Amino acid sequence: MDSDAKIGEIIEACRPLLSKEALNGIDHWFSHDEWEIAFEGLVLHLIEADVVPPYFDFDEWCALGREIGLDKDSVIDGEFWTKFVTWGRAKCH
Repeated sequence: MDSDAKIGEIIEACRPLLSKEALNGIDHWFSHDEWEIAFEGLVLHLIEADVVPPYFDFDEWCALGREIGLDKDSVIDGEFWTKFVTWGRAKCH
């Protein structure tokens, strides 16, 4: 599955967990083919809300993040990868 399709699936699974405002931003970036920014924003909103979607697979999300380069470069938060890994490990016990 392509990265953009997988990110779209993840956004849909997380939709009930996020505010309308958060989703507006995520949907904006996704609709403009900025999938990495949409994924980064999604994860940051989940971290802020301290929630995880059903069937959260940290290893899969981590591989996806690496595939789209978020382990090396992020747009929204320069500390994104560290925050993501810390949050993901804590949530997948």
